[in-house]
Amino acid sequence: MVPNADGSLRPGQSVLAKIHTRTTPAAVLLLPRDAVTSVDGKQTVFVEHDATSVEPRTVTTGARDGARVEITGGLAAGERVAISGVFALKSEIFR
Repeated sequence: MVPNADGSLRPGQSVLAKIHTRTTPAAVLLLPRDAVTSVDGKQTVFVEHDATSVEPRTVTTGARDGARVEITGGLAAGERVAISGVFALKSEIFR
């Protein structure tokens, strides 16, 4: 709750705010949500081997929002993954 004794803040009004937390920021691995698909109930990404081949890899996911998902296991920073065409890759590999 924000104190508003003088009534200067009104419903629907835009404000600029800073939120202070008590945790130390940590580097996390984030991917677009569309890069992660479910295969046999397991969260999976397609890791690029070279320009013409990919490997499906099970990953562990963490926090997510409307656009991104945190990868907490199964993928290292710097590995290249498919972020579009995932449905087509899944259909081709698992038919």
